[in-house]
Amino acid sequence: MADIEKVTDLTSDKLLGYFESMRSCFYVKLGMLTWLEGGNLEKHRALSDAASSVALELGDKTAARTMATIQDKVVENLKEDAVTALLVAGWSVFELVIKDLTAPDYATQSTMLSLDFHNGILGFTLAEREEITLFYHLRNAVVHYNGAYHAYRVVDATYDGQHFKSVGHFGEKIEMTLGLVVKIVNDLEKYAMKAWAHLGRP
Repeated sequence: MADIEKVTDLTSDKLLGYFESMRSCFYVKLGMLTWLEGGNLEKHRALSDAASSVALELGDKTAARTMATIQDKVVENLKEDAVTALLVAGWSVFELVIKDLTAPDYATQSTMLSLDFHNGILGFTLAEREEITLFYHLRNAVVHYNGAYHAYRVVDATYDGQHFKSVGHFGEKIEMTLGLVVKIVNDLEKYAMKAWAHLGRP
């Protein structure tokens, strides 16, 4: 029987592997989008048939009918899913690192552990903490507000030349391109590994 992977005893290699796995899934989705947007009807039909068959196997007849012909709306939804899934997964790995650094093997503890990326032991500068705070806001917008600006925590910040401002835009979708989210996840990885090295973890 294969060993079951644990999130205890983390190493830098394991963490880099998590980021790499997440990126692989992201680029497979983009590859599918290229197929769907490329106008190759044979590939389009093959993917539609496969998706419909899987939906039927899982007992979802409604989805099976929808997937029998992948409409433009499904393609747009897949594009949005690629963006949001990468952002959420990237944040999840970052959170795993930060929690483990502030409370090693935290999964073995019975108390709830909050994410404390402002903790001075991590070695982040004020500017880095502010940037991470923006990433956290964007992740929360996706997870809790369907990707929209919200009043619970306001944001007014610029990242990679794009300005994010929630006041006056509550309920509006936040524009997040593929390139922007890839850069955010790359920076999350950079910050995670910086903190890891700062505390001398292997």
